Amino acid sequence: MFLSVLTGLGLLATPWAATAASKPTNSPALTVHIKDYKYAPKTAKVRVGDTVAFANDDDETHTVTVTDGTFDSRELKEKARFSHTFTKAGTYNYYCKIHTQMKGTIVVETSKKGAVQ
Repeated sequence: MFLSVLTGLGLLATPWAATAASKPTNSPALTVHIKDYKYAPKTAKVRVGDTVAFANDDDETHTVTVTDGTFDSRELKEKARFSHTFTKAGTYNYYCKIHTQMKGTIVVETSKKGAVQ
């Protein structure tokens, strides 16, 4: 019971690691896959309020770290996932702290439900 309360409050790591600005969800607007030392898609657009999932499909540990400090997945082991809900419009450039050549961008546009095409 205590563990489920901590998990529900986002105070205990789950397969969908969460931070104060992140919140787990079962249906992300977008999933960014990490494979072969790349983020795919490398650049994507979503709307304010959308959740983006990051899935480590690689055999190596990676991170998803925004350059301005907005969020950091910490280390994502093989098959681990992380999600973040974007609450502000803007451009979010991110990279892997372990393999700094890995870079990606999420562009968040003002809210109208659903991923931007």
